[in-house]
Amino acid sequence: MQISKNGITVEVPIGLPTNGNVKDGYQVFLQEETDKLIRQHVEALTYLPKYVWREWSRILHPFAGLGVTAQVLDKGTGRQLTHRMWERDKVCYDYLKEQGYNVQLVDDSYKALNREVLDGFDAVIMDPTAGTIKTPGMVQFWDAAAAARVPLVWVTDSACSKIWLHKDHYKPEFGRHVEDAEDYLRAYNDFLRGRGYTIVEALREPSVVYFVAVRDLGVKPFDRIVRL
Repeated sequence: MQISKNGITVEVPIGLPTNGNVKDGYQVFLQEETDKLIRQHVEALTYLPKYVWREWSRILHPFAGLGVTAQVLDKGTGRQLTHRMWERDKVCYDYLKEQGYNVQLVDDSYKALNREVLDGFDAVIMDPTAGTIKTPGMVQFWDAAAAARVPLVWVTDSACSKIWLHKDHYKPEFGRHVEDAEDYLRAYNDFLRGRGYTIVEALREPSVVYFVAVRDLGVKPFDRIVRL
């Protein structure tokens, strides 16, 4: 299936097996989620290439899925970037290998991040099917990214899906409760600024927020969440 958003067209494979070793892999998402949500995911990703500087080329995808983000980045920047991918679903892994990507099969991407030296990457794409600041390994990832001075991080965050139920849930990380999705991201931005990052763009579909964080405290933070 072809999806075109904001002048970028990507190929998304439909009909891959869903009986693999992972029950929430990206190919399962393609079967279970509506066409609208898939298109919103691609649309959100099209906001990313403008933040990739010309001299950057080394991209780490700890949650590679089916390579949609890599397609968006290559086509959006007009360059063939160097993508290193990790994937825990064997079906997705096999598909990526067939497409010629440099992909490694892992058991847990967060644990793999703890072992990885990140200073060789210009951007890290944190695009799991679900995850928040409380996901085990996420705070450690930000500490490692800051230590390695990774210039750009994209994050897919599912906290907003039930934020009204969990106002105090994120207090250990943020030091305060949060009122709604926008307040969650402002608290997240404060957390990141202590590590040298600023959230410069945020987008939302019904159950997920996407944001771009750059290692620069001199830029203006996002002023609102763009609804897809």
